[in-house]
Amino acid sequence: MKNVGIDSNILTYFINASDANYDFTKNNSVLAKEYKAIIQGYLYVGKPYILVPTVSAQYKRISDAKKKKNHETVAYAIFIDGPFNLDSTLIDKRKKVLKNKHLEGDEDCQILAEAELSNLNYLLTCDNDFIKHLSSETNGISIMKPSSYIKTLKIIPGQTPKILPDSSNHLYNKTGWKI
Repeated sequence: MKNVGIDSNILTYFINASDANYDFTKNNSVLAKEYKAIIQGYLYVGKPYILVPTVSAQYKRISDAKKKKNHETVAYAIFIDGPFNLDSTLIDKRKKVLKNKHLEGDEDCQILAEAELSNLNYLLTCDNDFIKHLSSETNGISIMKPSSYIKTLKIIPGQTPKILPDSSNHLYNKTGWKI
């Protein structure tokens, strides 16, 4: 099974889409399909997303105590959140190469270098510049939006997810996330 990493924005989207007040059928925002896809990827694949060290550091810097706690709870409970034993010299070397293509994205380059050394197959982001500048520069990782990732899975409509929300979970009775 493929290893899938997410950036800190996708972590936030997952948390927002998991909120009991979020309604998949009523949200028409530009990001609505990404919210839906990030939940679908987790439930239909049945494997936790991976948070590389820089993504973990980013959510740990959140200043709002409630939001930070939400991120920590989700990261610790259902994602793979380091620690990773990655060679910092290799990361720095790779990051310098990537910076030539993505001048404004220091942490993006760091995340991609960590993802490569973590042997991820996919890195999900909604950062268009990250995708545009770095997709063709990766060493075997596909950088894409969650909605594009879902398309690669070729999930058949009506297929049963590998993880079903518990009956106590608000997603249990909602159908807007289902394929």
